[in-house]
Amino acid sequence: MLRLLLPLVLLVVALGGVAHADPSAPGVATYAIVVGTNAGGAGQTDLRYAEDDARRVGGILTELGGYAPGTVDVVLHPTPDVLRDRLAQLATRVHADLAAGRQARVFFYYSGHARATALDLGAEEMPLAELRTRLFSVPATLTVVVLDACQSGAFSRIKGAAPAADFSFNSRQHLDATGTAVLASSSGSELSQESEQLRSSYFTHHLLVGLRGAGDANHDGQVSIDEAYRYAYHQTLLATAETAVGGQHVTFEADLKGHGEVPMSFPRAATASIELPAALEGKTLVQDRRAHAVVAETYKAKGAAVRIAVAPGDYEVLVRHGQALSRCQVTAGPGGAAVDLDRCATEAIVVEQTKGGGFVRPMRIELTGLVGA
Repeated sequence: MLRLLLPLVLLVVALGGVAHADPSAPGVATYAIVVGTNAGGAGQTDLRYAEDDARRVGGILTELGGYAPGTVDVVLHPTPDVLRDRLAQLATRVHADLAAGRQARVFFYYSGHARATALDLGAEEMPLAELRTRLFSVPATLTVVVLDACQSGAFSRIKGAAPAADFSFNSRQHLDATGTAVLASSSGSELSQESEQLRSSYFTHHLLVGLRGAGDANHDGQVSIDEAYRYAYHQTLLATAETAVGGQHVTFEADLKGHGEVPMSFPRAATASIELPAALEGKTLVQDRRAHAVVAETYKAKGAAVRIAVAPGDYEVLVRHGQALSRCQVTAGPGGAAVDLDRCATEAIVVEQTKGGGFVRPMRIELTGLVGA
């Protein structure tokens, strides 16, 4: 099952001189406003997972992002005036840090409906131009803005930004820099999709899985913006290639200068993790057995181990390779746990027969509707 979101998710990064520092380091204040609203405005269907996605984003910021719990403000179903008030409070706190000689890192996330010029907050709206002005008037050293919404492309119109034709355009040196970067969940002609199985939007889910460590390509224990982008691009495309709507391509724009990686998360700090061994290959799903919730879905390639930070507990790891499905039981605790392929139960995937007498491979192609303007 999947829902459709029209048509864009953006990651906007405004970077200053030493923004690459660990946000939990002394002298760096961290703040986050995480907004989620399922409410639809006029002509819009209520969303199902926007508020849950906001809760997950707030959780990963405190779990792996270096943000203190008291500095992450999760705001659900706000009115424009409530959002303006929270942004004003944020500006006041950052100005106080600046006066005291402290740097500040700000993270803003919005998941919900939007139109070409505004966020739709139920029956009311906030113009994107106003949101931009309020966010970028906050004198933070590093500001990260993620918009998971419909028609939010107007927010990405950055003076001097050069659009990327495809993923291969963006080399590492383009991202290891300061300035402004825009990450969009799909091209201007594509739909962004929400998954019933994941109970999340595809892009937000894979971005969070990347931040949990699956995107840590150089195995240094942290996930940079570069790594998060690359992981989200590949996994979103792979996941949506099997849907009725088709492949969704994450796109990128940038106006960058200088050097220095900007870490988004620190999975090395997790108290528990699950390691997918180098020999494992196939579409892999990690499920929390107690909550019956999907923690991660990724395509694992053979040749390098992947470590995913999780909360301590019991998990089931499902690996599909060809027509075989392996079920692996894992208990994650201090020190982490690895999937033992020799102890996994393997079964054949059932191929259903069609009424016409042929056979078809099951695909997730059921639609629950269109949302947006």
